Amino acid sequence: MLTIICLTAMALSCFCSLVLKKQEIALLLVLFSFAFIFDYNKEMSHYFYFIPTFCGFLSVIGNEAKNKAMIFLLFWFAAYYCLIIVFGPYVKSIWPWLFRTLSLVFLFLWTMLIKWDRKKILFIIVTYGSYLLAWGFLEKFIFNPIRVGGPMAMPTEYAVVLSILWSIWFVDSCMQKKSFFILIIPTIMTLSVVVFSGTRTGIIGLGIGILFGTYSYIFSNSTSTASQTSFIGKSVTSLITFLLVFMVSYIIWNTFMKDLVIARTTESMLRGNIDASNMGRIIAWLTAYDTFSNNKIWGAGPDTFSDFYSKFLRKLPEIGILRKPLPHAHNEILHILSEFGLVGFIHLSAIVSFCLFSIINYMRKNKNNTICYGIITSFSIFFVTMLVNGTPSFGIIPYIMGVMASFYFKEQQYVKNS
Repeated sequence: MLTIICLTAMALSCFCSLVLKKQEIALLLVLFSFAFIFDYNKEMSHYFYFIPTFCGFLSVIGNEAKNKAMIFLLFWFAAYYCLIIVFGPYVKSIWPWLFRTLSLVFLFLWTMLIKWDRKKILFIIVTYGSYLLAWGFLEKFIFNPIRVGGPMAMPTEYAVVLSILWSIWFVDSCMQKKSFFILIIPTIMTLSVVVFSGTRTGIIGLGIGILFGTYSYIFSNSTSTASQTSFIGKSVTSLITFLLVFMVSYIIWNTFMKDLVIARTTESMLRGNIDASNMGRIIAWLTAYDTFSNNKIWGAGPDTFSDFYSKFLRKLPEIGILRKPLPHAHNEILHILSEFGLVGFIHLSAIVSFCLFSIINYMRKNKNNTICYGIITSFSIFFVTMLVNGTPSFGIIPYIMGVMASFYFKEQQYVKNS
């Protein structure tokens, strides 16, 4: 049943992008379908995921086909994949991974070529975020699992995606000087679902978002009226705000959350205990580093970490950790190095650098574009959380990176018209 729903959503996405030219709707349908890929919808071939993103890319490539940056990016991706197909010394077949990855590449390129503005970005963020929040509350109150996992069926990834989406809206709203009531209600809802997920990584993401948002609300000028508050007054307001947030958080933590999984695991960690989750991460990091040490240039190959992790576990004595297969190193950098080596790491680092350069260069000349600050915050959350976890979603990170890269083309258009 779910396979039919996802295939229908993908077909509608192709129709919306190619025929109706409704790129935001098409992207939402893709994000909806991609969320189920790793757990709920395992039976559907990953080759299908390539189709809607490639159609989306075809629907927007016309205007930028001769753009030098576009040509370079296409060459960069093609050169890397040809390189690993021809020279990659991998024992395991890379074709399923390659098509899965190409679907993300074309999602990135498709998003990058859309002409985004604040309204369009918030439409995607708020719509998709609301859908994820609704799923979390329904899952908790209907099935009451120990940890809510959302459509991804992975609690940590679900919580991190929520914190990333929420941070874009929250920081932008703070920059826009929205009312406290408008800011607090969605924040409490997001915090509740993150708590239901039982993951500390999501709390870290919310903390980063609150810091960025609070600073923006107090110290930035609104796009409509400039604040005349003195530096001392702003500092006092910041201190009072921080104390209020701390007091409210402390009260909530010690009343409503003390019996939840997230509270028990956090308190155990604060007492100096290493629980099974943290021990599993440490073993995963050691496995990834050991794998990289033996395959520095090319890595061991895609989708091989789980095999190496199982072999590594067999060498260890019984130390109280779960001995089930682990598909990811719980550190995105170590995972990339272990499976793709230095070649893959350099390839992805160049893409990330281009995305960061694009949005920062645009922000230098357009300081009042408030949505950019939210996007930078979301990237910061992703960067921090990926050090203790994997990529949080099959679709949302290529979308965020694509929006960041789109500001390069926006800046080019601005220079061309000036």
